Amino acid sequence: MVGNFQTGELVTNSDDTVCGKTIPGATPITINSGGTKFSVGQKIKFSGGDGVGLQAEISLVDSTTGAIKEIKVSNPGAGYYNTAPTIIFPKSTTEENLLKYSEELQQSDWNLTRATISTNAINDPDGNATADKLVEDSSSSNTHLIDQDGVGVTLGERYEFSISAKKGERKIIKFVTHGNGFDGNIGGKVNLETGGVFDLQNSPEDFKVEDQGNGWLRISFIATCDETHADAKMRVLMCDDLGSDSYDGDGSSGVYLWGAQVGRAWTGGVYKKTESTIVQAGTPLREQSI
Repeated sequence: MVGNFQTGELVTNSDDTVCGKTIPGATPITINSGGTKFSVGQKIKFSGGDGVGLQAEISLVDSTTGAIKEIKVSNPGAGYYNTAPTIIFPKSTTEENLLKYSEELQQSDWNLTRATISTNAINDPDGNATADKLVEDSSSSNTHLIDQDGVGVTLGERYEFSISAKKGERKIIKFVTHGNGFDGNIGGKVNLETGGVFDLQNSPEDFKVEDQGNGWLRISFIATCDETHADAKMRVLMCDDLGSDSYDGDGSSGVYLWGAQVGRAWTGGVYKKTESTIVQAGTPLREQSI
């Protein structure tokens, strides 16, 4: 059968206009190990056969099973479909964190320079004893920092960098990208006592500081990738009281950090904890011919 779809058309799971087939709806379809079902508003698309280009949004699901019952065509693509395409089911979540061990800064994926980590030093913003302390060494006239490299970024994508921080003996940090994938070090400095932002570098987009309570601040900014690279980096440097990131360390002072995250800006920046693997949004998890 040939189907000629129009933008805005509703197609139900009892309608045979999708290449003479029905939208899968007889059985529940889970799309991740947590058992998440399909939800209204999810985007799906067809690829293969003559169905290339058809895009739709789920407009009705079974309230019990989460199975698709109706889609609304958002882009009819080529228009005519006379062979059964493949429908691609994306993840139901936009959660993304391209960093590993977002709450375990002592892990080897994190690089420490003239600094150490004191693990689980205080309560995190959620009230759990998981926040670490970044402690400077006693090196003179130098930087004291932590960073993580190996972050894969794509030319033209906007990435949101974020972390929660709380003042310790040090009250100013510098939060930046570093090196590959971005035009210079993008970011700025934050006074963790006042929430003030200063010394912005290379025009970060939407640099903001949000109060999380109990002295914690959530710091974030967006940077646009200017070179596809597998080894971009997020970096946090401590500063002295004058705001210099090169100073004499005393071997004991530091700041508290928790919940590091890098993700594509369109994912919304909702924090997602990671351990040994990163979390990526929008990766097709399964395919099913209909």
